[in-house]
Amino acid sequence: MSQKLGVGWESLATYLDISADRVTLIKIDFRSEGTEEQIFQMLSMWKNDFDVELYACGMEIELRKALILHGRRDLANEIEQGTLSSEVEPSARREQIDRLTDKILRELAGGLGRGWEQLATHLGLSSTQVGTLKRDYYGVGEQIFQMLIKWKAESNDDRPLDVLYDALRKIGRNDLAADFKEMIEVSQ
Repeated sequence: MSQKLGVGWESLATYLDISADRVTLIKIDFRSEGTEEQIFQMLSMWKNDFDVELYACGMEIELRKALILHGRRDLANEIEQGTLSSEVEPSARREQIDRLTDKILRELAGGLGRGWEQLATHLGLSSTQVGTLKRDYYGVGEQIFQMLIKWKAESNDDRPLDVLYDALRKIGRNDLAADFKEMIEVSQ
């Protein structure tokens, strides 16, 4: 949808109850990646803030309403007809994301240390995003934690737990991968 929305996405953000401050941060953080990435980030932010109990059906309805108010009835109709993905997550993926608690991500961040940029790359974050994290957060541990939070929020992977586990192994951190697997099993 971010490819079709184009310029003027800020008013859609307003209809989705995303504050002007948050829109400004998105525009600053993703300035070099362009409008399409800014739209994607705005929609990801909205999706992550959405009330979980109304998640699947309610999210689609709210997005359609906001698109109509924004003057994009065409996109609202595509969502209604099922020809445009509203980017609603399947419940199995949602369950996996919910299991990636801040506590687990904080523990991983504490064990990773230097070289976390390599993990960020394996998780799909850009060098610009890594640079922004390094600029905005003091201390390597906090940078890593915020990177993991960002990845979790933006991840479109069907099996995010497996993706993180595999990425840890790819950077040679089998010890952390084993710890991560154990943390996830304990949290069930």
